[in-house]
Amino acid sequence: MTDGGNPPAAVVRTRHPIAEVMADPSYRAFWLSSFLSSIIFGGARFAWVWVVLEATDSAADAALAGGIALGLPNLLFSLPAGAYADRFDRRRMVLAASAFATAVLMVAAALAAVDRLTLMAALVTAFALGITVSIVQPVQTAMVPQLVPPRLHLTGIALQNLSLQSSFFVGSLVTGALIQLTGAAATFLILAALQAASGLFMLPIRFRAADSAAPGPGAARPTLRRSISDGLSYTLRHQPLRSLAIANFVIGLVSASTAILLPEVARDELGKGAFAASALVAGIIPGMVITTFWLASKPGLGGRGRLAIVGLFSVVPLMVISGLSKSYWLTLGNVLFWGVPMGFMATLLRQLTQEATSQEMMGRVMSVVHLFSRGTLPVASLGLLFLTKALPAHDGLVVVGCGVALISTGIASTPAVRRL
Repeated sequence: MTDGGNPPAAVVRTRHPIAEVMADPSYRAFWLSSFLSSIIFGGARFAWVWVVLEATDSAADAALAGGIALGLPNLLFSLPAGAYADRFDRRRMVLAASAFATAVLMVAAALAAVDRLTLMAALVTAFALGITVSIVQPVQTAMVPQLVPPRLHLTGIALQNLSLQSSFFVGSLVTGALIQLTGAAATFLILAALQAASGLFMLPIRFRAADSAAPGPGAARPTLRRSISDGLSYTLRHQPLRSLAIANFVIGLVSASTAILLPEVARDELGKGAFAASALVAGIIPGMVITTFWLASKPGLGGRGRLAIVGLFSVVPLMVISGLSKSYWLTLGNVLFWGVPMGFMATLLRQLTQEATSQEMMGRVMSVVHLFSRGTLPVASLGLLFLTKALPAHDGLVVVGCGVALISTGIASTPAVRRL
């Protein structure tokens, strides 16, 4: 007999946070859709760069197609996408954008098949795909709180970030192999098929009932201009959202510095070729993946605001060391460690931002964050290009590192961030 008729005590085994989140069918479908869409974006960027480079033999034209044409839509369309995400069904928005992206990739495949994917055609199709990316990424980011309970919010965010980080790198490698084996036309066609699959994975998704973001049928809807204005005002006038948005700009600046300055350092300062240079750019990914996976297993992590600040400051000496280093292996080892604080920042800043945002403003706030982190990449890239005209690339890394230190000091001095 047991005391009071109660059953004997048993050890209750709880599932690992990652297993618990991934056990949900809607989140699994969402994760697969996010994973595929990131593979497609990373792969398509490489494909357009390669096609233009082959057609024009101009690195500047290739950068125009792979950087500005694909990146500029983030600057132009992120805020309207966020406003619409708070007005309409987010799942349907992703489905529509995915269908459009599939059509764009099929057009690129057809043009490549008849040898008509010229520089202008590449710029137009790349810009069109960039529009879908500027819509899908902030909208999918805003969907995470609708798919996981609050106690697993950090795990849900970290797992999506993990898919974005790993799939972007994998997309570039796989696309390079496909182009070499099958040609550009078949590669774009395969990417179109993957894009269609990414959209289909959105169909079975069902949001948590209490977190529906779309307004009711009788609810009054403000104009698009007012919605965008409200989103900017909500983000920039309130702490800690303002400081968190600025911290996301730091991520964008560091990412642009990695993509533009490190290859030039490898070639001009360290005397290395293309593969060694690409290893420096890709070297940031393993540290980000490891850190993000660790965060995914720590949903109850405390002191996240202070940890994000430490991540911001940790980037500074790493950038300076990369700028001053005269050894390729020292630079590579430094970059491998560089991904650790980047992983902390990318995941923690996003979770802290979403926790400080009401559900009805989530789409607009995440679009502002996307604007600061991704939409500013074309502007940051142009600024870095001008910087390299005045300074060697290694000095440019040091200058950017000092700029990051100043911005991070301002963020660290904000009590609202430290208390998170």
